[in-house]
Amino acid sequence: MKRLWILLLAALLLLGGCNQAPAGTASPTEEEMRAQEEEAKKAEEEAKRKEEEEAKKQAEELEKQAAEEEAKRLEELAKMKKSPLSGLPITEEKLNQRVIAVMIDNHPSARPESGIADAEIVYEYEVESRITRYLALYLGSDAKEVGPIRSARPYYLNTVLEYDAVLARYGGSDEADALVYEYGIDDMDGMKVGGEYIWRDNSKGKVAPHNAYSSTEAVRKYIDAVGYENRPGVGVFSFQVEDTDIEGEPAKSAILYYGSGSTSGYTYDESSKTYLRFVAGAPHMEESNNKQIAAKNIIIQLAPMGFYENGVHRWVELIGEGEGKFLTNGKVMDITWSKSDLNAKTVFKDGNGNEILLNPGQTWVEVFDMNKDYTIE
Repeated sequence: MKRLWILLLAALLLLGGCNQAPAGTASPTEEEMRAQEEEAKKAEEEAKRKEEEEAKKQAEELEKQAAEEEAKRLEELAKMKKSPLSGLPITEEKLNQRVIAVMIDNHPSARPESGIADAEIVYEYEVESRITRYLALYLGSDAKEVGPIRSARPYYLNTVLEYDAVLARYGGSDEADALVYEYGIDDMDGMKVGGEYIWRDNSKGKVAPHNAYSSTEAVRKYIDAVGYENRPGVGVFSFQVEDTDIEGEPAKSAILYYGSGSTSGYTYDESSKTYLRFVAGAPHMEESNNKQIAAKNIIIQLAPMGFYENGVHRWVELIGEGEGKFLTNGKVMDITWSKSDLNAKTVFKDGNGNEILLNPGQTWVEVFDMNKDYTIE
């Protein structure tokens, strides 16, 4: 029995020796373990810091690269040839040709019209019987068909002179006919030219005088045929390099009460950043493609108006100064206009006295009776 206890004691001593640390080693103390944990944490934080610095550096490099590319893009955009009528890119060939101005009918029997969507600028004036007519201007753009073409009035000639344009018309009032020659305006009159330049189109369900058409190509052929000087086109407005919002009040719609049959309206379309146009409460459609006409810029030029002694034909005072409104990108600002003499250009300025800059795109100039009502909301 004694021997058995001795053997058990020896076994226990042997097992205890196996659990002891090898000679020359010792277990880490709690202080050493904390130091190791802190060292590992510092290493992790340092790695994270370096990673964040690298990410920041890469982001700054990308931002710098993007800024340089944007600056280069804007520089190249500024160097591009631009139409003085729309601020849109134009070829050298087109830039060196005359502006074409076309008198377009807006009688209810003439609607819808062709070629208005292709125009770079459209002027609207009131004529007789509270009906308006358009003067559509082309330089960088072309219209395969434009019309119906109608007769001219004296105040449209003021605008034609500002653009040194060749005027396409179908006759005119006695006053306008006389002034065309007095002012030395190059024109193409449907009363005098052949059907290859201005023609009657009876296929549209319209009858004379609401069915005379032409094209910008036909007008340019006429320019060459009669030998009008083909000098570079000129404009009245200056343009932003690219689309830019103005400082102004919200303007989601505008209505100009020319007359019940010619009330012009605009509704802002957020998706296209243009104003969809309406005539007499209905969408103003382009005859060539059945799409609604949309304006990028709208200028309302308030001017004194009256009638000649015959009580029929209207006069519009465009030499002098006045007030108006400028709408673009859903906002409106107050503007002023001034014109020193017949051969000067009309200058439009903002409230700070700076010339306004239009956004690239189609512009409508509504020359409106200063004593009539209009609304902007």
